[in-house]
Amino acid sequence: MIGIDSNVLVRFLTRDDEQQYEQAKRLLLLECTSDNPGFINTVVMAELVWVLRKTHRVSQDDIAAVVEHLLDIPQLLIDRGDSVKAALNLFRQSRADFTDCLIGLLNQKAGCKKSVTFDKAASKLEGFELLS
Repeated sequence: MIGIDSNVLVRFLTRDDEQQYEQAKRLLLLECTSDNPGFINTVVMAELVWVLRKTHRVSQDDIAAVVEHLLDIPQLLIDRGDSVKAALNLFRQSRADFTDCLIGLLNQKAGCKKSVTFDKAASKLEGFELLS
């Protein structure tokens, strides 16, 4: 298994640095296989989404499509894929950030009764409470 950092995924998806894009493409298309998958942990997934949204101004719909596509690639192993998929569904149905959706679901799975936040959009998600 090959651990993949978010910057490798960003270079591949945005092609904002041609040399790094080619290196990322070679890794993802040639070195990652079903038998030796690229591993994307939940921190990398959250960071990828944040960078796409904040730095590259990718729309919510396009981010959802990227996450969905990554989940469907057999050469990639997404850490806690079931939680990522559930967070994706919440993300599509709300105004909350994908990362907030993922945080809430992971906290629930860890046994948290609630997640507290100052983020008004996140506080509308099930399992969240606005801290006031």
